[in-house]
Amino acid sequence: MIAAAQNCNNNVTNMTNTNIFAYLERDLNQFKFQNLRSTPTILFGAAGGLENLIKGFTYLYQSFSIARKKYPDLQLALFGQKSLPAFLRDDRQIINLGVIDNESEIAQIMNCCTALALPSVIDNLPQIAVEAISCGTAVIAHNVGGISDIVKDGINGVLVPFGNVDLFAQALIAIIDNSLNLKSRREISTLAHLEFNPALIAQKYMNYYYKLMAD
Repeated sequence: MIAAAQNCNNNVTNMTNTNIFAYLERDLNQFKFQNLRSTPTILFGAAGGLENLIKGFTYLYQSFSIARKKYPDLQLALFGQKSLPAFLRDDRQIINLGVIDNESEIAQIMNCCTALALPSVIDNLPQIAVEAISCGTAVIAHNVGGISDIVKDGINGVLVPFGNVDLFAQALIAIIDNSLNLKSRREISTLAHLEFNPALIAQKYMNYYYKLMAD
């Protein structure tokens, strides 16, 4: 039973609501968050706020500071905290979106941003990464835990060795330059929907359940 459960964990991934988290083909200028498209914008979300050290915001901010030396207009959009810490309040390139519980709004934000940053110190299978690629938004992430099961380097994002702020900054710059030859947003979304749609994941769970019962 233990072996079957471990096998299940290694092969069954997260599911996401692909009706909400999807590549939005209609005009994004009609959306509430369309201003995020006015200049390259990197998205970062952390439940519980920036004080959650496991989310790795300090690494991201160092990389962001390097990247905007080349792109002074680069924005960093944050959600998950009510207010910014004091050291960020005077930084005009930081946009605090606050706490957002509406999934449709999160999907709109993801569609409007250039990329999602995921500088986690440790992580398993982060749902936010699944949601981002389901929207067609590339992910730049530390290569830790199970993130590589979601972020495919050179296809739907970039994997960076943990703690290398210079390489993370280079990845931010490259995704703005569009020099990574990643799949298109539409293709990233399509591939994610094939892998993470609820019907497929539910069937995988059922298959493992039947296997467990047979064993």
